[in-house]
Amino acid sequence: MRYLGVDPGEKRVGLAVSDPEGKMAMPLGVIDEADGAAQVEQIIETARLNEADSIVVGMPYTLRGEIGPTAQRVVEQIELLRQRTQLPVHTHDERFSSGIAEHVLLEADVSRAGRKRHRDKLAATVMLQSFLDRQSAEEPTEPQ
Repeated sequence: MRYLGVDPGEKRVGLAVSDPEGKMAMPLGVIDEADGAAQVEQIIETARLNEADSIVVGMPYTLRGEIGPTAQRVVEQIELLRQRTQLPVHTHDERFSSGIAEHVLLEADVSRAGRKRHRDKLAATVMLQSFLDRQSAEEPTEPQ
């Protein structure tokens, strides 16, 4: 099963895709669009082009794990996404994905401009890999 990972932002949306087996996430790109409806249409088109079987959207919960104003906007986008596509749409906690992405880019000594260019798609990759790892851990194992 191939997943499209979506790290939503107000101005940019980071995208990642899994391998066909749904085990490894890879950075895909960024949607540079502020309009939520236009973002949704581009997400659906990206899912189609990458033959995704499912979409995983990162939820920006507050540090307390609650839905704040930013997450509420994402909830509205998810509802629009579910209305416009037949693909299953999952959510996954992405509170720390941007911070992890920034740390990785700093450790790699990427310039400020490079970090800005790569942060969103790397954050989507971190979030999607976390989702895939959780899915894998929850899969029943076959008896030996």
